[in-house]
Amino acid sequence: ASALVNSSPSPSPSPSPYPAQENSSKTALPESAVKTPHQRWMEREREKEREGKEGETDLDKALLRASDMDVAEMETVVDSLIRESVLITQSNQSLVQQLADDLVDSKRRLHDVSHALSSELSALCAAAALDFDEGGEAEEGGVEGEEEGGEEGGAERGGGGGGGGQGVRTHLAVVNESTHDSDTHYRPERQVL
Repeated sequence: ASALVNSSPSPSPSPSPYPAQENSSKTALPESAVKTPHQRWMEREREKEREGKEGETDLDKALLRASDMDVAEMETVVDSLIRESVLITQSNQSLVQQLADDLVDSKRRLHDVSHALSSELSALCAAAALDFDEGGEAEEGGVEGEEEGGEEGGAERGGGGGGGGQGVRTHLAVVNESTHDSDTHYRPERQVL
């Protein structure tokens, strides 16, 4: 009888209407529950940066990058920014100096060209004045020669004209005398020139 009692199946425990709860110490909380509000804000900002949304300034991006850095990394970044700013300043200074040198060189070249043009213009003016003086003297000599030659030639032509006039008067006198002696009705009077 004892064997039958021992071999009889033991009653199975009745299922509980409530689900079995695990140990509360082993329950994992959601990741968002353990993050601080600042961390959640940083995550949203990172998501905006990944999605390429606009509206973020350079300061916001710098703060996002700085939040993931420690002090040593931030010092490294600051040092690199300082070196970059120094290089930019030196580059700008060299460009400004080069521009100033170019301006000085351009001014010197302009002065040389102006001086050369002034010298050439002065030489041309002197040559033109010399040619004008020589041409004026030659023109005055030609006018005087023409006046003298005209007076002499006029006198000669006047003398010849006088002789010619005498010959015309003699001829007319002969014609008038001959016509006066004839019996024609045409008797022109003696013309004296």
